[in-house]
Amino acid sequence: MKIRTALVPVVAVVALVAPAASAAPKAKPTCNTITDPKGDTFAARAQDPQNAYGPQEDGLDITSGDLSSDGKVVTAAVRIAKLSRSITLSPTGITSGVEFVIGASDSIVRMQAVLVTGQPDRFEVTTIAADALPNTPSTFVGTVTGAVDVARNEIRISAPAELLAPYGPVKAGVKLFPNEAQSATASRGVPAITTTPGQPATTRGPFADVALGGAAVVVGAPSCVAPGK
Repeated sequence: MKIRTALVPVVAVVALVAPAASAAPKAKPTCNTITDPKGDTFAARAQDPQNAYGPQEDGLDITSGDLSSDGKVVTAAVRIAKLSRSITLSPTGITSGVEFVIGASDSIVRMQAVLVTGQPDRFEVTTIAADALPNTPSTFVGTVTGAVDVARNEIRISAPAELLAPYGPVKAGVKLFPNEAQSATASRGVPAITTTPGQPATTRGPFADVALGGAAVVVGAPSCVAPGK
């Protein structure tokens, strides 16, 4: 008896693979949102609008700055042409910082480093009304954290969002606007230090360099300056 072999058809199963969705391009980090020309330090503020600078001091010469925030902390960075712990034209030290407005606030926030010769580095926040008269003292808010990197010619100051909350909401999507009148500053001398919140701040000395304005930064947007670092 012949045995008939049944032919079993082989069914090819074709897996349909959906094409992978193309990933959205990552936003490019912002950097150097505040800029300032080199070689423009001055002995008196009147020299600045006249472009009659001098004496030049690279240890006080701002080249750029940045603001960044992740909604938990705000970090300001100031870069100096040649950051130094020993400045011939400013033997008492240097004060350098960034000023900005949070969203639609009517207050200017100043985050600054106070580097007094022979004393521990100090980092603080002060504030002033946006419509305050020139040379009105800002109000001391509190001390914060920061770092001085001489090798990278950079100063960073970081403040928690909670400390800045009375002067604007630091949350995702809110813009930080560098102060049009003076966004980054470096000062030749350092007067006495105020440590009482609500009192006039006295740590800003005579300016040696001033950057004006800059690009707005969005809270939560990528930056070349890591918030809190």
